[in-house]
Amino acid sequence: MASSANARIARNTAMLYVRMILLILISLYTVRVTLEALGAMDYGIYNVVANIVASLNFLMATMSSAVQRFLAYHLGRNDYRAYSRAFSLLLWGFVLISVAVIIIAEAVGPWFLNDILVIPPSRLEAAKEVYQFTILTFVASVMTVPYNAQIVANEKMGVYAYFSIAEGVMRLGVVFILLALPHGRLVWYGALLAVQGWIMWSIYVIYCRRRFPFCKVSFVTDRALAREIGSYAGWNLFGSISGMLVVQGQGILLNMFFGPLVNTAKAIADKVYSTVINFSINFFMAVSPQIVKSYAAGDVERMMQLGLKSSKFSFFLLVALGFPLICGMKEVLSVWLGADQVNPTMTVFSQLLLVYALIVSLEPPITQMIRATGRIRDYQVKVGVCTLMYIPIAALVLWLGGGPTSTLVTLIVLFILVLGLRVLIARKEIGLSLGAYWSQVAFPALRVSGVLAAVYEIFGTGIFPEGSVGGMLRVGTGFVTALAVIWWIGLDGDDRGFVLRAVASRLPGLERIKRK
Repeated sequence: MASSANARIARNTAMLYVRMILLILISLYTVRVTLEALGAMDYGIYNVVANIVASLNFLMATMSSAVQRFLAYHLGRNDYRAYSRAFSLLLWGFVLISVAVIIIAEAVGPWFLNDILVIPPSRLEAAKEVYQFTILTFVASVMTVPYNAQIVANEKMGVYAYFSIAEGVMRLGVVFILLALPHGRLVWYGALLAVQGWIMWSIYVIYCRRRFPFCKVSFVTDRALAREIGSYAGWNLFGSISGMLVVQGQGILLNMFFGPLVNTAKAIADKVYSTVINFSINFFMAVSPQIVKSYAAGDVERMMQLGLKSSKFSFFLLVALGFPLICGMKEVLSVWLGADQVNPTMTVFSQLLLVYALIVSLEPPITQMIRATGRIRDYQVKVGVCTLMYIPIAALVLWLGGGPTSTLVTLIVLFILVLGLRVLIARKEIGLSLGAYWSQVAFPALRVSGVLAAVYEIFGTGIFPEGSVGGMLRVGTGFVTALAVIWWIGLDGDDRGFVLRAVASRLPGLERIKRK
């Protein structure tokens, strides 16, 4: 059973990485063309306006984690009747969330647009129209979540990959349409993204209803299950609110202190972050359902092994890509966006967000193991309270004269402390061994990070020429160096054997390695 599940994880991981590589190529080109079509000012305005609605992501994140947890849990117990009831209850929850999104967004949006955000008067009306379209786009995303979760919980990662690629291609099509329009591009961009979001919702609904026989919507009166889901979602809501304030609050603070052009630099850095973090997210997405299913089946030991292994490998996958980009970030951004679009703030933002991504990559396995139990109250309250400290601390740093990048330094320090808190809570809630976490995850990560930090300092001593050629040399050398350091310093003998067998299973010529 475990071997077939591990093979499914490897297979799903491969599909997700094919998806990711294609989406990275599409996304990078889409951002460049969008920036060219809208201009730096309108691009920054769109991102800060869209973030007002996106700040409601905590509602979607709360219910999304509930959907995936409960569906995977009931699949692990082979209880399809409970699976169907849970899906119906969760779907009606998303309908209520959509109504709440519209009410909250319409109530809060005008105040933010008129009194809080710094938007040139000549662009204010266009920003208001875009805001309405972003509400429609967000509601489409909310209503897509339960169907997306069905696909993930059933581990149909190939289908998930195809749909994601289709969505990326549609976004690229939106930008090409935008280039053909002579004026009003900012408003049209918002309108076209709304249309694209609802088309994708239709695709997900049609597939799930045809493919999964238990994907049926009905009125459910199971009060015990409703209370269980409500309690889980309610406590998860607090943690999601803290995450929302960190992500969206930072953008609002930057806009209030420095204006929309800094938001443009932050938006580009966010795109770098989201592109790179997908390397670890894709790996963990393939593992996540198995963590919940293992707990549901009573195999706690396997759940722990999956959690620790996925945490370490997620971190190293991110290091392998993130370190070379940190080394040559200025040149990479220049090749991507054009040298005239890149400024020092954008470069440092992008580098610091990649450091933050390394810390974030260690968190999902811990959270998922605790979520598998359904006992998340203490975890969410303690982590949420600590995370909420970010906004007042960052605001104080800026008030004292800190520059834009000081907000990210504050974020990195805080999340290192919060990561330690997560581990201590996991020890109490699920019996996670601190010794096992230190030896299998924390110490290898620190050892690799320390060596690569020293290498980064060496790269800055002038051994590479200036300009694009030197930048590409830094990126290439950084990639090879990161792989070597991970292989010889980060991985132990068992890890290297696992990697070799995984590669051998995909390469017929290496069957001899596979048999060892």
